[in-house]
Amino acid sequence: MRNLLDPVDPAGLQTPFWEIYAQLEAAGHLAAYAGVGGTRLISLGGSQYFSSEKVHCPNCRVTVREEQPYYSHGMLLAGVGAPEQEAVICVEPEFITPQDGHAKQDCEQQAIKRWIKRNAARFAPESVTILTDDLHCHYPLCTLPAQHHMHFILTCKESSHPALYEEVHLLEQVAGAISTQVVEKRHGQPANVGSTAGWSKSPCVAIWERSWSTGVN
Repeated sequence: MRNLLDPVDPAGLQTPFWEIYAQLEAAGHLAAYAGVGGTRLISLGGSQYFSSEKVHCPNCRVTVREEQPYYSHGMLLAGVGAPEQEAVICVEPEFITPQDGHAKQDCEQQAIKRWIKRNAARFAPESVTILTDDLHCHYPLCTLPAQHHMHFILTCKESSHPALYEEVHLLEQVAGAISTQVVEKRHGQPANVGSTAGWSKSPCVAIWERSWSTGVN
């Protein structure tokens, strides 16, 4: 299998993912895959599938630790999921690989930008919510989905965003500023209990403009 696939340009493998997705959609199998606000939830996250201290190729990402180079291949994986759905529907990934005309090494943050720009038009406006982790929780990525008529939910760690959490802790002292919802789900005994705290219109100072965020903790 490797001998057959290695010479193939990864771009040639994009179409089958979307063909399968379209068939599932047409057959009604994705009707249950509705998340917040009735949108389709698409999770984007990086993964490494090869690493070596010796074996490498021109497409490897190179990192150096203690003067020892490490070679790796990675990709941005994309999957459609929903609450209560055990299966995840994989859609086209984005390979993290050297890009023509770029001197810097490729990375997950650039890969997610390429994925959104290339695939946003496949979905109806405002019909998708992008889910991703704290690595991408910064102003440029917050604006990118909005520019392409997509919603987003990003993990935002306190260690990465101390100024934002400083404000959250101030809001906790204001009556009614933060609402809390407790959800109990029973899958046998004992019950799973989850607590969600939310707030709206938290000011996030951007470089050129002032935007507002909605937080969920």
